[in-house]
Amino acid sequence: MQKTGHAGGYVGGFRGDPNAGIGLAGMDGYIPILGSGRDAIYWFQQGDVSRGILNTALAVTDVFLVRAIGKALIKGGAKLISKQAAKPSGRIFYVGEGAESLALDIASETGYKTIHNTWYGAIGGKVNPLLSQSNSRKMWKHLSTTFANGANYGDDIITVFGRHRSTGLHTLPLDSKAVWRTTEFRILNSKGIPYRPILTN
Repeated sequence: MQKTGHAGGYVGGFRGDPNAGIGLAGMDGYIPILGSGRDAIYWFQQGDVSRGILNTALAVTDVFLVRAIGKALIKGGAKLISKQAAKPSGRIFYVGEGAESLALDIASETGYKTIHNTWYGAIGGKVNPLLSQSNSRKMWKHLSTTFANGANYGDDIITVFGRHRSTGLHTLPLDSKAVWRTTEFRILNSKGIPYRPILTN
């Protein structure tokens, strides 16, 4: 980091005592405004008007620099806060035939998360083809547990119910073997988090 400018050394053959009066800036010379401002006072006390004016000018430029940086940080922080505040908070669960496609469509429209929008869900999707059916079920049950545990009270929770593979009816809310029923619903229910059911065609 460069030291903020203060005009020291010789000017017109004159050199003052660095310890006289307020004294020249030491380590505080690295602090914008303070370093050059202190040097300006010192040189005015020493009667060296030219160097006093020069360091005053440096202090003024430091003021504009600090203001510019401050405005940039405030503006950037405000944008970040605004972005976070505007970001929708919701999760979409799905179960049954045709439910995944509808869930992804809703997620695209709302900005809500499905398990596939998470980093672990994305990895699971890549690994899944390499697993046996038994290991695939175990993996998705574990990932579904993580996804459900990430839901918070106040989030907009949607569950898309597809049709039962055998009957073709929307009976999955009652299916005792579905991961939704055995894992995700139990977690949401234990946290007192309600959900909105949506049925596929």
